[in-house]
Amino acid sequence: MPRKEFTWLSLNKDLMDIIEQFIKDYPEFGYRTLGQFTEDAVRRRADEKFLN
Repeated sequence: MPRKEFTWLSLNKDLMDIIEQFIKDYPEFGYRTLGQFTEDAVRRRADEKFLN
């Protein structure tokens, strides 16, 4: 199985705090990490732009 490659992403600390609080307050969305939330947000935005 090929190894997944990852990179770093810089976010404003205030934005990170907001996202982390969202993850804690709304576990029903299924996010466990900042990375999961960020990947989903980027995918959704890309889908809006490139698939519509």
